[in-house]
Amino acid sequence: MTFGGGNTREEEPQVPGPKVEPKVESVGDECVICTEKSQSHVIVPCFHLCLCENCVEVVIKSGTCPVCRGEMKEIKKIFKV
Repeated sequence: MTFGGGNTREEEPQVPGPKVEPKVESVGDECVICTEKSQSHVIVPCFHLCLCENCVEVVIKSGTCPVCRGEMKEIKKIFKV
């Protein structure tokens, strides 16, 4: 590296820090509330499929989607084949 007066200095080797992996959440099919049962209900209007039948009442009381916190208009049961 050259500085204004013609002086040179060797660059110090960079010591690698700990490798940081990006956090990626796995997309499973478990309820985001209890994390035990399979998702079976979708929030309208955001269409997040995120609830099991047992946790629907909890979300109805809150009035918001547990994923995006958007306003919930209704919850629909989804039937998978």
